[in-house]
Amino acid sequence: MKKTAGFLLVVSLMGLGCAGYNTRGAMPVTSRVNDTKLIKAEKDGIAITAFPILNEDDSRKYFDENLLDYRILALFLDVFNKTSNEVKVASSELKIGQIVLKPSTTDIMYKAVKREYAGKAFFWMFPTLYIGAPISAIHTYRINKEIEADMKEKQLDFGKEIKPLGMSQGFVWFKIPDKTSSEDKGDGLPKGMVLNLVIEIGKEAIKYELSIPNN
Repeated sequence: MKKTAGFLLVVSLMGLGCAGYNTRGAMPVTSRVNDTKLIKAEKDGIAITAFPILNEDDSRKYFDENLLDYRILALFLDVFNKTSNEVKVASSELKIGQIVLKPSTTDIMYKAVKREYAGKAFFWMFPTLYIGAPISAIHTYRINKEIEADMKEKQLDFGKEIKPLGMSQGFVWFKIPDKTSSEDKGDGLPKGMVLNLVIEIGKEAIKYELSIPNN
């Protein structure tokens, strides 16, 4: 009985100390975001609202990690179709001076947000007489699968048809090179970033340009 109680206590303590992920499914609601954090553009019946993640608090709220430490810019996009045609977000790119970046894959985000195995397993190895290490590793594996799925669910679906009076929402993210200009110290996101979006309305491709405010 005492052994069982002791084992349950160890498992309970491990649950408190093991890896966690608290932001699965967390997505911005732009109507509730401070308007000073939003970038808006509208023309030809397409209304775009962008919410760039430019500080640690916002990053941890939606990703449980500070993406700025990895020089990753995450942008939440809300594309509203006011036309009578079906439209789609065809492509996007980020311009920083002469540098043009394509969106990063979910793998880049997963590598930044995923939980590490070694530290947690080592931490529980000796207090639990090696029992805790494999349990911790299995738990971390499950959390990482949740994180991987969450990144895929949060990403904007390029090419998805947006019906009249419909919208498409999701994140796009860009991995910023270590230094992008002589003024860039490489310890945060650079200044002068511009997001270019191409929206297809029928056979016509329309370009939208949104300047990202200096963080």
